[in-house]
Amino acid sequence: MNTVLDDNKKLCLMSGEIIQMTSSMNLIFEVQDLAVASPATVSRCGMVYTEPTQIGWIPLKCSWMEKLPQKFPSLLDNSSIVEALLDWLVEPCIQFVKKYCKELVSTASINLVQSLLNMFECLLDEFKAPNTDSKVLKEDFSALPTGKDLEVWIHCLFAMSVVWSIGGVLDAESRLKFDKFFRELLSQDENLDYQLSAGLRIQKPSFPFALPYPVTGSVHSFAFVKAETCWKEWMETADRRPPGLDSEFNDIIVATVDTARYSYLLQVLVTHQKHVLLVGPTGTGMFV
Repeated sequence: MNTVLDDNKKLCLMSGEIIQMTSSMNLIFEVQDLAVASPATVSRCGMVYTEPTQIGWIPLKCSWMEKLPQKFPSLLDNSSIVEALLDWLVEPCIQFVKKYCKELVSTASINLVQSLLNMFECLLDEFKAPNTDSKVLKEDFSALPTGKDLEVWIHCLFAMSVVWSIGGVLDAESRLKFDKFFRELLSQDENLDYQLSAGLRIQKPSFPFALPYPVTGSVHSFAFVKAETCWKEWMETADRRPPGLDSEFNDIIVATVDTARYSYLLQVLVTHQKHVLLVGPTGTGMFV
């Protein structure tokens, strides 16, 4: 590699073959980081560094939307709804989290959006194309929804993905703030009294949110149950069967809200081979 970057411009292959590059040829490398680049290689290159904040998350959204018809052909007629939800909810939520909330770990906007899209894809597993690696979790549906029921699924699963990606890295106090803001945003409240960036214009869709969250409890307290097309508290989705008489003491797990929701989220993401990092205060690891 180094010989092709210096004045000799000779590319030495593993086979022993040497290819002479012409003086008019240039090489451009687009890399995520320089973790495996030697000082000799770096010193022979000109560097152009781009901050993730300068790129923003819009290119990621556009790239993902282009692939949507291939991954989820049955959602082709509803792709405009998905894009409208992205334009409506993502940027206000990111700006609110960055300005008014405390994150347990520092995050970049593009990483939060990537987490959102990963979660949304996993939750839409039933609609994946037959040639893709679909891993549907066991639930009791008789058939996939259509029409208005399908729109409810898209709205609610997207909202759930926002809560557990953009709103999933917050401490307990910030989750309460996010809950209030997110509910007001979903209701399309005209008097949304938050000082976000001066140039932000919330792009409200032409449709209302299909199935609002229950009034009591936080948005982090509910899961969308596909089989019943409704919101339910996490404890209602947990496996609460008593342990068997021959169960070992260390195999008995007492179901709590935390074990219910984190077990579900882990199952969804790990089943689809998505990277997962659980963070929190002391004792977080005991929940799972």
